[in-house]
Amino acid sequence: VCSSDLPMWPFRLWQIYVCLIYLGAAIGKFNSPEWRNGTALSWCWYDEGMGRYYPSFVIEILYNRMIAIKVQTWLSLLIESFCFITIWPLSTRKWTFIAIVVLHIGIELCLLMHIFEYLSVLGWVCFFVYPNDGKSNKDNFEENKTKKSWTGCAILGTPGFRKKKLIESIVAGALLYLLIYDAFPRREVERGMPYFLK
Repeated sequence: VCSSDLPMWPFRLWQIYVCLIYLGAAIGKFNSPEWRNGTALSWCWYDEGMGRYYPSFVIEILYNRMIAIKVQTWLSLLIESFCFITIWPLSTRKWTFIAIVVLHIGIELCLLMHIFEYLSVLGWVCFFVYPNDGKSNKDNFEENKTKKSWTGCAILGTPGFRKKKLIESIVAGALLYLLIYDAFPRREVERGMPYFLK
């Protein structure tokens, strides 16, 4: 998003706040022996009981093998420990955002944390708001196109715009489904689920 109509300071403030939240989370997790030895997610998943929604082979691979639990625990710790640093440079911003979204989709599918994931991802979206320094949208588009930066203005009009729009629509639809799922009582949702998903 490129706009001269909005001041940048609220976005900067929110960006710093999001980074501080993840910095605090990383410090807290590094102080926990369960996160350092890779067993933290095992008790989370078994206590929550969310594995029952998955086919048996997925449960066997992801939940019943210690190496899988350790890898997922350490990957979560790695992403949370570096995302607040790697989100700032333009060269790593896109990949950091993708890693964060994947992390939060994993949290949504494995734990019951209601709208935490959506609010977190929304906080990271603020890193894709750029000031246009008083230039017109056309000037910004041309400048971003030559820089090949991953900005909202650069995406518009590129050859892969339709493909990106389709991917964005699928992700938005999936997130909307998960948000609706979280909004209703769990038992009511389970009653309405197709038989093969129970």
